[in-house]
Amino acid sequence: MCPRFLVLCVALLLATTNSAQDLSTFERILAPVLSTERVGGVHGASFATTLTAVSDAPVAYYPAPGAGGPVVGTLPMHPDTVPVFAYAPVSAGRILYVERGAANRSAFGYRLHSVGPDSSFHSVTLPLLREHDLRTGRSWIHGLTFDPILLPESPHTLMGFASRNRVRIYDGDGTGRLSMTVRLLGTGPRRAFHYGQFTVDVNRREYDDPTYPYFGELAIPDTCVTAPSGILCYAVDFSVELTPNDPNIRYWVMGTNTRNATTETVVVTPQ
Repeated sequence: MCPRFLVLCVALLLATTNSAQDLSTFERILAPVLSTERVGGVHGASFATTLTAVSDAPVAYYPAPGAGGPVVGTLPMHPDTVPVFAYAPVSAGRILYVERGAANRSAFGYRLHSVGPDSSFHSVTLPLLREHDLRTGRSWIHGLTFDPILLPESPHTLMGFASRNRVRIYDGDGTGRLSMTVRLLGTGPRRAFHYGQFTVDVNRREYDDPTYPYFGELAIPDTCVTAPSGILCYAVDFSVELTPNDPNIRYWVMGTNTRNATTETVVVTPQ
């Protein structure tokens, strides 16, 4: 409409959107565990995430880095990383606001890169959870594992566990009132077993900004399961049942199983 001043028009539009911070016309996309630089983990491990995108037409998003803080920017028009403004180099999760209706004009990639205590490198795709992935009521996650380490000469001597499990829950409605009852259930032939029950309050927030969601997490305690043969502890899969205190509050949830020696990670979500 104003071709001679197109750049100025776009700049004014973005400045107006940012100053008012009216994000109601944007779709929310959750990026769990987003980091803007490599961060250290346990036993010398380190982690980083890479968020990439491409679009075939200009697509607005927030929060892009600006001179004085977050601004509305434009997704890359060729495959490239997406710059994200952050108040700290690592977060439990961030919400990206992307121009609604742009799903057919853009595509994302999101990966977790880790270097383990043994110096091995691993990379896994992380989910980008959109608004249609928000859930209400009860849900289940499958595919986590208790993985004990036993002395070869003595199946009764437990040396530790080869991996660790974690569940992270995000309040999709930003209420700060969500609480979740988390139960660990056996699968397959042990489906009648109940390995534990916990309450997770989803009321933590890392910064007072709409891109920082309320979240809660559970580091699932390592559990020994006795085999019918009498072996004290053996590897078993288990499922996670999640029941919110308010069936009307929407939420995102994901679980991870991470190998302690290598940081190789399996990511699971309700499906």
